[in-house]
Amino acid sequence: MQYAQLKKLPNVTIDDIYTGNGVSELINLSMSALLDDGDEILIPSPDYPLWTACATLAGGKAVHYICDEQSEWYPDISDMKKEDHRPHKSDCYHQSE
Repeated sequence: MQYAQLKKLPNVTIDDIYTGNGVSELINLSMSALLDDGDEILIPSPDYPLWTACATLAGGKAVHYICDEQSEWYPDISDMKKEDHRPHKSDCYHQSE
C-alpha cells in the first residue's frame, strides 16, 4: 500500500493488494484465477518462462507477441493487433523500473 501511495497510483485500496511467497506464486494464482480452459492470453516474447507455464497449467493458451531489442523491448502493437492474437481474455505485461 505504501508503494501505491508513494507513486500516487489512483484508486488503489488495501483490498486491491495481494501478498504471496514471491512473484512466482502470485503469477500462478493470477493465471489460475483469470483463465478458464481454452482461454487465450497475450504474453510477450521473449517471456519469463513461468508466464507461459502458468498459463498452460491453468488450462489457457499462451499467444506470444513480439518485443524486440531494437524497440527497447516495447511491445510491437501491430503484432498484438494481428487477427491470430484475437480473441483473448487477458494480456500479460512486464514493467521494469
